[in-house]
Amino acid sequence: MTTHSPFRPSFGVSPPLLAGRGGTIQAFATSLDDPTGSSLSVSLVTGHSGVGKTVLLNKLEAISRARGRLVVAETATRGLPARITADRLHPPSSGRTIDVLITIDEVHGGDIDELRTVLTTCKAAARGGPRVDVVVAGLPPAATSLAGQRALPLLRDAHRVELGMIDHDEAAVAIRVPVERAGRTISDDALAKAAAAARGYPFLIQLVGHLAWSRRPGSTTITSADVTSASVEAARLVGRMIHEPSLRRLAPPELGFLEAMAADDHPSFLCDISARTGSTPGDAEACALWLTEADLIEPAGQRRVAFALPYLRECLRDTR
Repeated sequence: MTTHSPFRPSFGVSPPLLAGRGGTIQAFATSLDDPTGSSLSVSLVTGHSGVGKTVLLNKLEAISRARGRLVVAETATRGLPARITADRLHPPSSGRTIDVLITIDEVHGGDIDELRTVLTTCKAAARGGPRVDVVVAGLPPAATSLAGQRALPLLRDAHRVELGMIDHDEAAVAIRVPVERAGRTISDDALAKAAAAARGYPFLIQLVGHLAWSRRPGSTTITSADVTSASVEAARLVGRMIHEPSLRRLAPPELGFLEAMAADDHPSFLCDISARTGSTPGDAEACALWLTEADLIEPAGQRRVAFALPYLRECLRDTR
């Protein structure tokens, strides 16, 4: 038994067990073996912060490298076209054609011109040459905005992969398996509590697992008491690490909107938010749109909105 935690509660770092993404990974692996597939394939991965977009890209890159493909992994920062060039996609290869995977992480709304240049380069590279797969990842509002641009037809027609929260059973597996592989056990009630506390959020699965493991690292079993204590700390840390910095950047109208939402234990109607904040319906709708683009809330149907990430409601209540 090791006393070192097997969990990895860091953004963009691959967990010991990647749960809840098996279908997406298998579909990608299968597509690589399809000889009838297009010479150029573009996919768009979307999801909230911490749901595992970068981790998924890491996995797809590993699969491609294992198949002998050239992997070009980039982040959508300034100068992207200068880093993804035709020469880079056609390296010396002893006369044989090497298929290519290009991943571009953290795209945002200001990337239109640079993405158009990169996708044009990829299209030209795939014409009569290697198969080129491009996987682009970003937060939902930014990615959706880019996909709607007429100047980016390849992205508009891309295969969409929407990463959401992981269901309770898969979250439990993602906690139990690393614990057992590291030589310890976790009781059934502790496991159920840990999966519930994570709320399907991949980052929280790692954080709750790590904190529960660290409560009594010399013990052979993680107990319900360990998880209860870990869950309280996990909620506090998520508030401090993720939510509080976001809230500090908000102007008073946006912060007031979220505080009005926090009064509800369920998705909030825009009319209720408008009444609580004293704003006009139009102002409430504009504020909701801005907060959605900031990845803080999401539409919940019937003119309602919900918090996009776990424990944001609790953080707002605690900081009042």
